Amino acid sequence: MRAYRNPLVVAFAVILLCSALFVKGFKSAVKKVEPKEETAVVLDEEKLEEQKNASLTTQQQEQLKQLREQEDILSVAVLYDSLKIASMAGSYYYKAAEAKPTAVVWKKAGDSYLNAARQSTDSLYVVFAVDRAKKAYFGSLKIDDSNAEVKNSLALCMAQGGTEVMQAVTLLKEVLAADSNNVQAIYTLGMLSIQSGQYDKAVERFEKLRQLEPMNSEYYYYLADIYSQLGQKDKAVKALEVCKTLTTSEEARKNIDELIKDIKNN
Repeated sequence: MRAYRNPLVVAFAVILLCSALFVKGFKSAVKKVEPKEETAVVLDEEKLEEQKNASLTTQQQEQLKQLREQEDILSVAVLYDSLKIASMAGSYYYKAAEAKPTAVVWKKAGDSYLNAARQSTDSLYVVFAVDRAKKAYFGSLKIDDSNAEVKNSLALCMAQGGTEVMQAVTLLKEVLAADSNNVQAIYTLGMLSIQSGQYDKAVERFEKLRQLEPMNSEYYYYLADIYSQLGQKDKAVKALEVCKTLTTSEEARKNIDELIKDIKNN
């Protein structure tokens, strides 16, 4: 699988991209995407910070205290980032960006909040963090609207909940208009197509991904599922067989053998 898509990322992407409201036959015209009104979810981030800090060493807590006393918000964010506390990194990057907006710091705020949402099991926090990430990415694009990575991440946030899927698609098409081989945009559109049952579009996108990155086992796995849904068993089996050759895990190989067996017998 791709380095930037670990299992947590894939699982979160699936949650974000599932949408019964996705409409078939969307228009390809690119329209300006604007942020929606702020979420109704309110979170006490000070209380959350107290909880997170409880697990830190005395030295780390003292470092944070000194930086706060110096009102060095950005350094607090960087320290939380280095400690892998994404929720607090996001909070302080966001504050730093509000105080002194830059495309880079807004992006860091968005990335941190999105990572925090992926890691959280609290559904209310996920809604809050994704909303904050979305606003941060909008802030970044207002300063630099050429960053494809920011647009891809914003599209993921917008697809969450199903109410802005069309805007997400518009944004991804904008990315592909500038770079037709942008892997992340193609992947996200492919996942949207799968979740909405548009398997004809999904097969086009994952076949292109396979051509761009032929050694990525993940693409063959999804192609197998897509072809199976289309009733093309031979192609589904072939995709799984290729997937098996690219997988080193014995457990994964056994699971693939079971999938092949099920496809052939059904």
